[in-house]
Amino acid sequence: MPALNQATLIGYVGTDAELKETKAGPVAAFRLAVTERRGEEDITTSFNAELWGDRAKKLAPHITASRLVAVVGPIRVDEWEDEDGVRHQRTKILADRFQFLDRKPEAEE
Repeated sequence: MPALNQATLIGYVGTDAELKETKAGPVAAFRLAVTERRGEEDITTSFNAELWGDRAKKLAPHITASRLVAVVGPIRVDEWEDEDGVRHQRTKILADRFQFLDRKPEAEE
């Protein structure tokens, strides 16, 4: 049975990207706030997002709070157990495609 794990999110960066070097390469992690209208109510959901590789290094300084961006990629769930034996899960979108949808802030121009 075929399957597809692909999400498209358009929203505002909630936190400045944090660039880290890992064994798998550089990663820029940030939060993305997506608001949808349901009737008369706006519902905002905050997603964890990651951008990997050379693009992470290049784009991380520009992925700042309040920037409007589009992210396309698969959803992943990280699972781990802490030192007390408590299991945790963290859901994120891996940004295979990333695009700024607004103009650069004046300070970056």
